[in-house]
Amino acid sequence: MSRTPFTSIQPSDKSTVPLFRVFSDICGPINPISFGNVKYVLTFTDEATGYSWIYFIPNKASNTVLKLFKRWLAMVKRQSEKKLVFFHTDGGKEYTGESENNTFTTYLKDSGIEHDKTPSYSSSSNGTAERLNRTLFDMMRPALIKSKLPTPFWAEALDTANKVRNRLPSKSAPNSDSPHEAWFGRKPSLKHLRQFGCVAFHRIPDETITKGAKAAPRSVKCCFLGYIGNHLYRLWNPDRQTVIVSRDVHFLEDQFLPISAFGKIANTTLPLQTPFDDVLDDEDQNINDFSVSPPETSAASASSATPATPATPASSATPATLATPAISDQQFVIPKHPAPPQYLPTPSTSPATLATPNP
Repeated sequence: MSRTPFTSIQPSDKSTVPLFRVFSDICGPINPISFGNVKYVLTFTDEATGYSWIYFIPNKASNTVLKLFKRWLAMVKRQSEKKLVFFHTDGGKEYTGESENNTFTTYLKDSGIEHDKTPSYSSSSNGTAERLNRTLFDMMRPALIKSKLPTPFWAEALDTANKVRNRLPSKSAPNSDSPHEAWFGRKPSLKHLRQFGCVAFHRIPDETITKGAKAAPRSVKCCFLGYIGNHLYRLWNPDRQTVIVSRDVHFLEDQFLPISAFGKIANTTLPLQTPFDDVLDDEDQNINDFSVSPPETSAASASSATPATPATPASSATPATLATPAISDQQFVIPKHPAPPQYLPTPSTSPATLATPNP
């Protein structure tokens, strides 16, 4: 028996009122963990305008999703002066499970919001949200490859990709308007957009320069990571190994920082892995991924459940994993599309144990 074909939403069936129907999905887990210690992406897409919002979350617990949903709902209701009518999801436990105060389903009912849920193992029924995931990740991968940024910066690239997507013309919109124009009612500003990952010089404020130090530098060479509104930029400061926010920035969009500028970032050598590398994430089988307080396994039960491993004789011991050398000694390899950028360590003859990054 074959499955019933999935049908596309016809233009005549699409809503023309903002917030009448919103599609949502959670994409993940994504490896490695991002620079901000997140591994899931929560998305919202408005059917009428095509405008999308994304949030980065560390887990899929229902209380985490509900907290962000309330924050998002308050923002969009104020921006559009409309009320959400239909909320369309895949029916995952993160949208229906218990939270600290109440359930997601209870909150939707109390707010008068109809929850449309797709059948199990039918992610195509939530095609608008799934298509957004694919589009954003297809934009993110080339950005990382071109800029040669370490893979933990995937969240920065994904956030930038969503900002760009909302400002691109859409064939499905009247007069090919962009989602930004359809949502806000005015054309977006594009003059502040820059090449992701390029060299950016941050101007050092005069107040922080020692008085009389006429020969002191007046700027710091950084890496452009993203935007805050239309006037502020997020930059990677290689000297401090941290992210800074700056307004006064000069960009060199055809230049990029060397790999050594990101030497202290954990998981730099890991390749990027997303649900799209195999199949779309339809269902999670482990219900503990959605619980507020996942059950903890005691040390006694863990020791009794796991059989002891016999000691390996010293004569037949296997050499330990080779240590990852300093980033400055690594060679950047441009992979074939659609594989993500990878940093291959230079072989070493001295065996050592690979350091485990901090969680």
